[in-house]
Amino acid sequence: MGNLIWFDPGDRHSVTTNQLLVFWDSMREWFAERGYHLYRLTIFDDPCIVPYATSTIPYNPHPRLNVRKKEFEAEDPFPYAYMGGDYHNKRDDDLYELGLYTGRVMFAQDTEGRHVVIKLVKGGSEEDKILHLLASRPELKKRETFTAIIPILDLLPCEGHWFAVMPRWDITWNSVPFPTPEVCVQQIIFLLKALTFLHENRIFHHDLCSRNMLINHFSNAGLLGMPINPFRKHLLQQGALVCVLSDFDFSILLDEERYGPNPRLGILGADVIGDFPPFETLHGHVDYDPFKYDVALLGIWFSDTFQHIVKDVPLIAPLIDRMVTSRLDKRFTAKEALSFAEGILPTAAGLRTLYTDRAPRPPAYCETDLWKDLPDDFVNQWADYRDDRSSLYLRFLYYLNRHVPYGTYGVYFFRLTVRAILFVPRLFFRPFAAFSRLLVRRVT
Repeated sequence: MGNLIWFDPGDRHSVTTNQLLVFWDSMREWFAERGYHLYRLTIFDDPCIVPYATSTIPYNPHPRLNVRKKEFEAEDPFPYAYMGGDYHNKRDDDLYELGLYTGRVMFAQDTEGRHVVIKLVKGGSEEDKILHLLASRPELKKRETFTAIIPILDLLPCEGHWFAVMPRWDITWNSVPFPTPEVCVQQIIFLLKALTFLHENRIFHHDLCSRNMLINHFSNAGLLGMPINPFRKHLLQQGALVCVLSDFDFSILLDEERYGPNPRLGILGADVIGDFPPFETLHGHVDYDPFKYDVALLGIWFSDTFQHIVKDVPLIAPLIDRMVTSRLDKRFTAKEALSFAEGILPTAAGLRTLYTDRAPRPPAYCETDLWKDLPDDFVNQWADYRDDRSSLYLRFLYYLNRHVPYGTYGVYFFRLTVRAILFVPRLFFRPFAAFSRLLVRRVT
């Protein structure tokens, strides 16, 4: 009998989406023996048609939910997600379906019908180590001690690799807008608690962006239907939904024995996100502090997601600027950012501004001025927190990055050359310095 897992789970390009889906389908009986029933797959020969999966066990944890009558009674299913709430649900059989765009994960139900996500993780990988660490922490599975990281419900061994089982939650980027300033600040605090927990356990997430932010509600609504889902809107207004961090594909467990107490990583492997990474990458640094880089990544997401609330909650401006600043000695740690954000919450509580429509796409964090419409006395009071990007040096670096092909690489190689030139004399004189210290000790 051949191996069940016939490909390298750590190689993202070794198999196609359809090959992955065929693999999952072949594992159906294996998972059923362990109490998980995979969604039924529908795969098309035409690569332009997206395959989809449908749940097989009718399941309704909210029997009193009635969208048409606007009755939203629902008990908290934590750590599982709230479900349903569509006005125009294509299905009335309590089954759920969704498109499968990558095949990197599969959806299933446990023996009680609860919906989960299963991910294949390469044995011995950084993700394997991190998920085992998270699975060993019971506080991540309890509502009262939850730190906004997707819970790991189970880890199933298979041929030297692991299947990680997590509750099925939903992506946030097609979501109903966070409805009030207070809810926005609460979500900021949730995510900073998650990042603080990761950094206290020396986990560098490395990929903090919309696709890895999940929320504890899903339905059959598509990309256009979810923003008008009234149940999600109600749950957000009640403060029942939590935005969490997920997906540790690119993460690194920076154990002190291997990386030292203050780890540094080469910048060429830093950017896994998109056009506007943190300033360390934009400015062509040679290496970087991974924990400060994580803070900047989350600050960039805050800038993209919450710029529109600055006029109502001005303290968001100094928070974001201190998270993304190019002055690395001034940049917040995750714990400092969390403490600052918790101080913002009382200023947002009770504000009655309602955000009913999704905010227009804002300028990139490095191209916007969060302070421009704020009162002068506030700007003066918090001037030290404002990131000044007007210097000739920073404008020159920005010009090279945005307008000169490979301009940032040129800055990087220049910095690397200067570092090498400065290192040679230290390398040459180091033996003499050590000999001098030895002589001094003997004399004294």
